[in-house]
Amino acid sequence: MAKELEVVWTLRAEIHLDEVYRQLEDTTEGSGDLFLDEIGQVLGLIQEFPLIGREFAPPVRRRVIWRGRYGLFYSPEDRGIIVIGVLDLRQDPRLIKRLLGLA
Repeated sequence: MAKELEVVWTLRAEIHLDEVYRQLEDTTEGSGDLFLDEIGQVLGLIQEFPLIGREFAPPVRRRVIWRGRYGLFYSPEDRGIIVIGVLDLRQDPRLIKRLLGLA
């Protein structure tokens, strides 16, 4: 059995996650917790299959989550899965790249 890759959150990704969580909770109480549950499930899948996400801006990959509304952006590296952002996908891709620090 292969060793499970560690998940490392960047500060930027933690800030994004907190913002999304608060927005969801402000809309519907409990939805933020459901979102976190989905993030955990998706990260488990990514740990097992690091290349499952679609390439966004190599080496960064994107996994669509939460009813197709958000993207979990990550980079599979030797040291683990580096989560670089969690963003609403209903934005200009150029803005998303800037928010991720890729442009």
